[in-house]
Amino acid sequence: MVQVLLFVTTKYLKMQQLVVACIFLLGLVYSERVHYYGDKVFRIIPKTAEESDWLHSWVESTLTKLDVWSNPKGVGRMTDIHVRATDVESVTEVLQQKAINFTITIEDLEKVINQEQTFNQLFSYNTGVYSFDKFNRYFDIDAQLTQFASRNYNHAKVTKFQMGTSFERRKINGIKISGLSGPAIKPAIWVDGGIHAREWIATATVMYLAKLLLQPIQNAEKVLTKYDIYIVPVVNVDGYEYTHVGERLWRKTRSNCSPNTRCCGVDPNRNWDNNFGGPGTSTNACSDIYPGKKPFSEPCVKALSESLSKLKNSPGGLKSYWNVHAYSQLLLTPVGYTTNLPKDYNEIERVGKEFAKAVRGTFGRSFEVGPPSRILYSVGGSSIDWTYDNLGVIYSYVPELRPSGNAANGFIVPPTEIRYSGEEFTAGFLAAALEMK
Repeated sequence: MVQVLLFVTTKYLKMQQLVVACIFLLGLVYSERVHYYGDKVFRIIPKTAEESDWLHSWVESTLTKLDVWSNPKGVGRMTDIHVRATDVESVTEVLQQKAINFTITIEDLEKVINQEQTFNQLFSYNTGVYSFDKFNRYFDIDAQLTQFASRNYNHAKVTKFQMGTSFERRKINGIKISGLSGPAIKPAIWVDGGIHAREWIATATVMYLAKLLLQPIQNAEKVLTKYDIYIVPVVNVDGYEYTHVGERLWRKTRSNCSPNTRCCGVDPNRNWDNNFGGPGTSTNACSDIYPGKKPFSEPCVKALSESLSKLKNSPGGLKSYWNVHAYSQLLLTPVGYTTNLPKDYNEIERVGKEFAKAVRGTFGRSFEVGPPSRILYSVGGSSIDWTYDNLGVIYSYVPELRPSGNAANGFIVPPTEIRYSGEEFTAGFLAAALEMK
């Protein structure tokens, strides 16, 4: 049907009319929004080491059927799993047969997502204008980056830059914030968000960081005197846009995707060449942790790695890297693929604890600091391990933002949380930056 309509419009419409028609047809393709009627979120807390080991093996063996929100982390620590309506009965039977206790934290995921969308619309004061009180589409985010760069500030200069181009030919843009005082050449700190598409609070928080740095708030001028700050709010721009128009809980890139298929795309935080294909990945292309056929296959990951390498080799160098995620209130440190601690861990942890202390002093939220392999799960092919091992960036961190692991709704965060997340993350980030040697 779409091919027929395109043939007709190509032959008989003027170019301007053709553009309008193509946009309309693209809207038809994306109007097939994925729904979650009857989907549930199971919360499982293993009571023994045996239960924990079984849960970990079971999750890994059923990754194509389950959407794991928070991975198994050990005895007494919760695991949240999104189960599709068609699999609820079989998953319940398996857990009951194994005598594994569980609770259901979300009875109908579609209802929760609809509530999120309704709530988000309440903060849509003007269509096409960025709002720091809601989760914005990518074109509004990009427009706000342009606005940041068009203004004059008493303490800083803002330059917009293009990091790269996505698989679907979107520009991946960011801003550089430079202090007007201090040395002419400064080390760089890089902050990015949205590498996992569904983690909206990460992107909104990174944008809030930019806003607060430019106000400025306490310690912002001190940090900008020492460092240039590079901010890219959305790395996985294709996936992020798709979560707004197609599938809210999509995680991966959109490489080689067509309508109505899940077996496409790549987890961009498993696509790095540091321990590629190692723990925490899957060879199944349908899996949310599929690393791709080879490292740096994803344009967004390749562009990010090249940008970081360029900064590392610049006169100022790359001092720190922050890859912002959600959720669970953690500050993850190198390295993720082994439980062995790196040689710089004492210093990495010291600065990380300053981050956590400043966060806790803002709104009382607690962040646990440590490597993924010890406090979360083992990961191969991740960005912070690459920046640490390959570029020698000691201060490489992955903040897993609010909500905590105890929260019921996981990735579905109300927009009222954006300000709190933005303020506490910024406080932690500035405290950490001032502590770096």
